[in-house]
Amino acid sequence: MSSTDLAPTVSEPSPPAELLRQVANASACFPLCFLLVFYGQWGLSWAVLGYEPRVNLDDPKGVEWVRWLHPFTGCMLIALLPVSAAALISNLAYVLRSGRGRGLARLLVVAAIVATPLLLQATDPGDVFQWWID
Repeated sequence: MSSTDLAPTVSEPSPPAELLRQVANASACFPLCFLLVFYGQWGLSWAVLGYEPRVNLDDPKGVEWVRWLHPFTGCMLIALLPVSAAALISNLAYVLRSGRGRGLARLLVVAAIVATPLLLQATDPGDVFQWWID
């Protein structure tokens, strides 16, 4: 009997399980990426203008050096709700399928990540959403 016979075997996840894990992780990161791009456009606009962008006065499509970011941010905003729903569903499926511990913690973290852009949009501190939509 060799020492390799005594080593515990680690089974590789099946391709569908691995794909589910990748989709769950990637979709859970999307709301954070959206916030980075959205508030990044606002922060860059502030830096270029030299003052905080004002609602109805400083159009995000008209700020020099930052206008290229506006269509990209718009696409991410359109995709935010569908991808957030996919994040919740895929992470729930991943937790149910994997049967590992800490599943509830993973679901709570994903729910918080998904809720953050929605809460920021609802409260709109600094009128950033209103500035961007305007």
